[in-house]
Formats: sequence, C-alpha cells, structure tokens
Amino acid sequence: MHNDVMSMEAYWCHSINTAIVSRELAWMSNFLDNERVFVNGLLQDIGHRFTYQAVPERAVEAVEMVDREKMPLHEAENAILGLKYAEIGAEVMHRWDLLQSLWEPTRHQADPHAVRQVHRGHPTLAYGGNADARS
Repeated sequence: MHNDVMSMEAYWCHSINTAIVSRELAWMSNFLDNERVFVNGLLQDIGHRFTYQAVPERAVEAVEMVDREKMPLHEAENAILGLKYAEIGAEVMHRWDLLQSLWEPTRHQADPHAVRQVHRGHPTLAYGGNADARS
C-alpha cells in the first residue's frame, strides 16, 4: 500500500496505541479479559487496511472529502465507497474465525451502544473515537 493513501507506520502506531490504551482501561476497570480487549484494539481498524488496499483510488477520494468537508473518515468512506470499514473489518475477523466478542465491537465501533445490546452481561469497552491513521 502506498503511503499517499495511508501511512502504514501511522496505521500500526495508531493500532498499537489503541490496543495498549484499551488493555490499560480494561485493567483499571477490573475487566478480567484485558488481553481480548488488547487484540480488539489492535484490529479495530483492519477494515481500513483491506479497503485501502483493494480500492486505493477511491480511498484517496474519501480522504480528500474528509479534508474538504471536515467530516469523519468513516462517513466519507461510506459516501464515496458505499461501505463501512468497520463492517468490512468485522467480516474479515469473522472469516478468520475470531470470537464474536472480538469482531462484534469492531462492527459497531461507530455506535458503541449497539455493542452493549449485542453483549448483554458481557462488558465491552468502547474506544475513544475513530481517529484516522492517515498521518
């Protein structure tokens, strides 16, 4: 993948930082499954990676729309590509046979309240926003 579409260094740095923060928040909350939360934080944006590799020209259009319209990246991707990176990421994780408790929060990261409805009685940490990994 070309860095003009998405910096892989920034992508992985963001993913690792999200994983570490997620695990620490889980630990501070006495959530016992903090390693699962770490993996989920690491993989939460994997849909971006697959999307940008598959259709880089359209991904550039979405990034330009973000800069021009001052809108969230996931909304621009949906407008330009007609898909949601979170759903793609969740589907990839599901096809990898990862646990539903890993891919379901990824699917609903733009609407963390939906995760709680899916996993009643199974606490899941929501992430601190949808920061993009372009820069």
